[in-house]
Amino acid sequence: MEQARIDLEEGQKEYDKAVEETNQTLADAKAQIDDAQEQLDSFDELKWYVFSRDDNPGYGDYESDTQRVDAVASVFPVFFIAVVILVTLTTMTRMVEDQRIQIGTLKALGYSSKAITGKYFIYSFLAGIIGCAVGLVVGIFLFPSLIYMAYGAMYPALPNLIYSVPWLYPFLAIIAAILCTSFVSILACYNPLRVQPAILMRPKAPKPGKRILLERVSFIWKHLSFTSKVTARNLFRYKIRFLMTILGVAGCTALIIAALGLNDSVSVIGQKQFVDITRYNTTLVFNKEKSAAEADTMKSYLNENEYTKQNIFVSMQSAVTHNADDSVTMDTYLVVPESTEDFSSYIELKNRVSKEELQMSNDGVIITEKISMKLGLNVGDYVTFRVDDQEYQAPITGITENYAYHYIYMPPAVYEQVFGEPVTYTNAFAIVPDLDDTVKSEIADDLLERDDIMALSYNDTIIDQFNNTISSMQAIVVVIVLTAGALAFVVLYNLTNINIEERVREIATIKVLGFNMKETISYVFRENIILTLLGIAIGLGLGTIMTDFVVNIIELDLVMFGRGVSWISYVGSVLITLVFAILVMVVMSFKVRKIDMIESLKSNE
Repeated sequence: MEQARIDLEEGQKEYDKAVEETNQTLADAKAQIDDAQEQLDSFDELKWYVFSRDDNPGYGDYESDTQRVDAVASVFPVFFIAVVILVTLTTMTRMVEDQRIQIGTLKALGYSSKAITGKYFIYSFLAGIIGCAVGLVVGIFLFPSLIYMAYGAMYPALPNLIYSVPWLYPFLAIIAAILCTSFVSILACYNPLRVQPAILMRPKAPKPGKRILLERVSFIWKHLSFTSKVTARNLFRYKIRFLMTILGVAGCTALIIAALGLNDSVSVIGQKQFVDITRYNTTLVFNKEKSAAEADTMKSYLNENEYTKQNIFVSMQSAVTHNADDSVTMDTYLVVPESTEDFSSYIELKNRVSKEELQMSNDGVIITEKISMKLGLNVGDYVTFRVDDQEYQAPITGITENYAYHYIYMPPAVYEQVFGEPVTYTNAFAIVPDLDDTVKSEIADDLLERDDIMALSYNDTIIDQFNNTISSMQAIVVVIVLTAGALAFVVLYNLTNINIEERVREIATIKVLGFNMKETISYVFRENIILTLLGIAIGLGLGTIMTDFVVNIIELDLVMFGRGVSWISYVGSVLITLVFAILVMVVMSFKVRKIDMIESLKSNE
């Protein structure tokens, strides 16, 4: 009993102690709640801001990048399929021509045209299936891993890549490839099968030589050498090869220009938007909207600070710009500066096409170019926008160059006319001298110690994000350039091989006539060089058109890509195409060297 009483007393003491600690904790918590309530009561007005996952900058940027890759993937396959049709057509046409005697023999033995066509159909069908199998492995596993690795440098927290096969796209790709190859084989067999077997069993007569237009220009023709005249005649003698080579090279050059031009269009955003147009480099966010009188204290503090003395106060509000029937909406920032006199020192307002400097006036607002393009607005029209579910309109006095996000620049007098109230300021733009990161961090710490400044950001961070986006886009560009270059090699190799096969007797003849190997190779490949240069010239123009088309297709809603292709990209595309063309000529020169004059000149009978 005595031990039980002792245990009871000790338990009671522990209980009393726990009650005392709990009461103290509750008292402390209540004091904190009272302090927090006093802070809440001190605010004039409170607003709730609800953010979803889409509002997270990292998530939003990654989603935009995936949309950009998806847009690229929806455009370029069309051009690659066109090149595939070209290569298949030339290959199957050449195969059918080489086997004219076999086709004639089969017809003479009683085989139907359907059975003969089936032979070439099965050949092209199997080639298409094998090509699709290899392409699926590369397209599903290799290309995604390369692109994902490139974006991994930009988003280091990305998990391991999980391969997910969207079976609809491989199915459509296989169907398209098989249809292209199979249809081309049927087309290649159509004309030969209409000819009598006796004619097919004889070698096809060579194309007759004809006078060409250049021969009628005597003052040029008579100054050409013999080999130059032969080359000119041969170019127009084999018209199909002439067109195929030019179209193949032009298509590949255009693809390379489109890829490099896409890189140019994206890479200019950082420089033009955050250096040329946005001239301030620091943004201060106030804890609440401030009237002109309330902002005087902060204005004096910033003016006295040696680093932030060049500043301007602005009102920045989120708005939704839309067209007449509200079918097109655009998230927009409404920017109202405290003064329009020195606003150009912080943001350059300039028309991109005419290069005219724009000045804010009390007659209306200046909108950015993407708003004008998407909503079909011009100078003199009214722009309609919503702020806090209220509709407003303002006349447009100018359209300014802009590449990232969308803005309406409104003078204070126009703001008072539209909203019926004076301007209140939410931000300050400042031009801080170019300092190292340590000093910038100290400046930010000093400013954020003030109760009336809620946040501070430097443009350097935004520029770094855009540079990372550009570096990730370059991986896509490299893949497209290498693929286009490989297609150029295939097209040129295929057509050059056909050219040599068709002219084996001719090449053997000139070797018998005393042409040395250098002269023979020059004679054969001179036509390829001319056709390649013509294809490149056409490809330059076609690539410019293709670049504009691709940029307009893949451009995201929040940005406007640059317009135009740099001269470096033009030069680079020409050099890349020439490298692959020269590589083909080097490879095929060995075939020219191996031509046996005696065997080649034997009778075809």
